[in-house]
Amino acid sequence: MFIVELTYPGTWLDYEDDEWSWEMRKLVQMLENPLTEACLALALFEQQRAKPRDKPDREQWEEDSNRRREIEKELEAELNVDPFDPEARQELYSSVERELKREKWESGELPKQYSHRLIFMHAKSFLFAVDRIEKILGAIAEKDGVPDEVVEAKDAFEDIFPDLRGVRNTVAHIEDRGRGLDHRKEDLDLKPVQNRLVNAPGGGALILESLNGNEFGSTMSDGHYGEVEISLENIVKVCECIQNVIDALEWRGPQMHYPR
Repeated sequence: MFIVELTYPGTWLDYEDDEWSWEMRKLVQMLENPLTEACLALALFEQQRAKPRDKPDREQWEEDSNRRREIEKELEAELNVDPFDPEARQELYSSVERELKREKWESGELPKQYSHRLIFMHAKSFLFAVDRIEKILGAIAEKDGVPDEVVEAKDAFEDIFPDLRGVRNTVAHIEDRGRGLDHRKEDLDLKPVQNRLVNAPGGGALILESLNGNEFGSTMSDGHYGEVEISLENIVKVCECIQNVIDALEWRGPQMHYPR
């Protein structure tokens, strides 16, 4: 796992306005938690991405088939199932499938529907972590008296993730976007999309929480398809933006180093 580092030239901000210094220092250090979470999310995302895809396993298939027959015999005897009653046979089949799945779960095997969502969960963790960083940088840049370099760092961050807000809002408001509605709850005007997963040059494609390699994307409120790249390269750029904010401010006291 790659560990990003930040260096604080001092411990306290060195400005005449103590209240301004205290609030600014608090905001700057607030960036550490979402930066940590983004790094962890990236590591977990890459871990899932590196796992080989499930392939048909003949041996496992035969093992499951044999176990199904065993469970079926056990339940037939226990429930005294009429072999000529189709409804009873169907209920028996459903009970066998449930029992086989429960045995697998108890042994520690995740349902496929669960394991498939892990990579999406880590992608969204990354998305929300960098979204928090953007919001904090915005609050820092809005404070009176900040150096121009702070605003430049905030703008540089936004250049890294131009679709961040649009994709994040779709994830946060899936109940609307999933119904084809924009932020005003009006019908989306779906714009053209062409990538490795979708070819809709005439528009009309609604895409929600899609992974295209390491790009996590969704149709945004304006009808365009947006993506956020989950990558070490982007984490490094984010770290540089935060370091530039730190370096733009005046500090005093002993130097500090992140992570502690």
